[in-house]
Amino acid sequence: MPIKRALLIGVDAYPHVPPLNGCVNDAQVMRSVLVDSFGFSADHISLLVNDQATRAGILSALDALVSDTGPDDIVVFHFSGHGSRIADREGDEPSGFDSTIVPFDAARPVGDAPDITDDEIHLRLEALAQKTGFITLIFDSCHSGTITRDDFGERARSIPADTRLASELPPSPIPADRRQPLRAAGPSGWMPLADKYVLIAGCRDEEQSYEYRPPEGGGAVVHGALTYFLCQQLRRASATTSYRDVFERTAALVNAVNNPQHPQMEGRIERAVFGVTDFAPAAFVRILEREGDAVLLAAGAAHGMTVGSTFGAFAQGTTDPKASAAAAIGEVEITEVQSVTALARIRREEPAGGIVPGARAFEQAHAFRDQRLTVAFAPADDVDGKVAALRTRIEGSRLVAVAAGEAQASACIYRLAARAELSPSSPVPQAGALAEARWAVVGTTGDLLMPLAPLDETNALVENLERLAKYRQALAIENADPHSRLRGHFTLALQRLGDDRQTWAEATPAPAPSTEGGLIVFDEGDIIRVVIRSSHDAPVFVSLYDFGLSASIGQIYPARGAQEMLRAHGELACQAQRLGLPAVYPLAGSIDPARPVEGLESVKLFVTEQAADFSAFAQDGVRSDAASSSPLAMLLSSAFHGRTTRDMEPVPLGDEDWTTASISFVLRRRLKEV
Repeated sequence: MPIKRALLIGVDAYPHVPPLNGCVNDAQVMRSVLVDSFGFSADHISLLVNDQATRAGILSALDALVSDTGPDDIVVFHFSGHGSRIADREGDEPSGFDSTIVPFDAARPVGDAPDITDDEIHLRLEALAQKTGFITLIFDSCHSGTITRDDFGERARSIPADTRLASELPPSPIPADRRQPLRAAGPSGWMPLADKYVLIAGCRDEEQSYEYRPPEGGGAVVHGALTYFLCQQLRRASATTSYRDVFERTAALVNAVNNPQHPQMEGRIERAVFGVTDFAPAAFVRILEREGDAVLLAAGAAHGMTVGSTFGAFAQGTTDPKASAAAAIGEVEITEVQSVTALARIRREEPAGGIVPGARAFEQAHAFRDQRLTVAFAPADDVDGKVAALRTRIEGSRLVAVAAGEAQASACIYRLAARAELSPSSPVPQAGALAEARWAVVGTTGDLLMPLAPLDETNALVENLERLAKYRQALAIENADPHSRLRGHFTLALQRLGDDRQTWAEATPAPAPSTEGGLIVFDEGDIIRVVIRSSHDAPVFVSLYDFGLSASIGQIYPARGAQEMLRAHGELACQAQRLGLPAVYPLAGSIDPARPVEGLESVKLFVTEQAADFSAFAQDGVRSDAASSSPLAMLLSSAFHGRTTRDMEPVPLGDEDWTTASISFVLRRRLKEV
């Protein structure tokens, strides 16, 4: 019988290059997801963290993985750490550089332990592919470090290239008879495209992968943005969930918090996740430890745990709490969320002492966290009180909050003084020279989130912050109920209008050797339509929204105020739309004139069993009353109007079923002909 195997690597404590924060967390949470949700045995998972992940240690572990793998085994390789580049010694890279992962003992500008190149990984991947076609590669790192950005925000997982010439490096580790002719990698820059594996990467070749601090843990918990959102989607996967299903949701969430970062997927994207079709999704969380009335749960921030959520406790071995209601032994409430674990207090217990390590906890009410956009203020001379006035204005917002510390902030507000030229210490260098003082808002990637604003336009600045908060919150909304009957039964397809302006054709990512990373690409001016498809056995109500590049949210279907049903196993083609990029996009940053201007746009579907009108929640038509008291309407109301109290009551799972589906695509500005 095939064995499920994994090699998971996370490096934070680099001794010779800038350290990172969330890579070990990434490796640990991926291990948890594989064991608890996909039936991997801990005995077949190799975990290398920090000083274990030397060049020799990683290569030895890769060789052992190849040696141990049997026919049709399921194999996962995950790396979180720095990426970089090194001179190509084999003559197979069009750019003249190999993409690399940076081991623990690497150094810059030179070091005795060179990086591990994509060629070295590919050589072992070829040997692995001779034994099995069920291979998943995940790189939450990058190798581009050329973007001009501000110092605020999370760390990018790349370091400058090894500057040595090929002749100055140790001899190539690739045997001469195994070197390949000139080849091009996929859009992530890691591996040549092939049908033997699926590769998921944090970003495109020229972009950066960033770390992310979720609100849980007060900013102390750090993960890679890709790994954080990917693991949440994997936890909600079923035996029939494809890589495309997981990737589309993940990419939209990453892009919502880090606009310049576009995750990539290459290879066998329609295959079931990890090639696994023989497991029952795990809807429970294991109780690891107990001390007094406190218990430790085996799930944390990247699993979707939130403070205030409640779980029913059941005896070890329980698989269906609804069929085992009499066997419930108590209830716990989450009090603290860490990276891969959570603390909870026992609210009730029958019999006393019945909740023991090994028991299983099933979520029964989910506390949706306060998702207000948190901002910090950069130190500034405030002789005229304008910074204080802006702070007061933000403190009165229900959608934006001043963070307790920079680590907890999603954006930083700068008061930039007039400047004739830039110095090495100038904040927000992409703003350039300034004739007069301006407000600037920078996100966690160090890039501007909106156009610069005059100091007197505080209302417009706060409105832009609130618009961004609404966009992020609405795009992130998902039903946390693992028993949802609707989840997975609705898909979105994009169609483009043919040249004859009469026929429609399904838009799909270009096949290998595509350079678009599993994403569909449209040009501005293209006419498209969205098709909603259902495999559910009952009619439902549907609402479809477009999440644009400038944080706009537009309703696509149905018409404002209407409530439309989609029949069981039905299909619905929405009205045609002409695509266009907003005039202010991109907002800032150095743009290579030889490259197209592009961004990731998302379309999101909300599905409910009961009639619900959500048209009031579009960005250009918000009103103060919610259209329904359903769980979804409560969440949308909170996203668009803010909460009237600090916390919202936990939403009981299973009371009313609803789900979402999304699809993202690249929208590109046509290059002008010279």
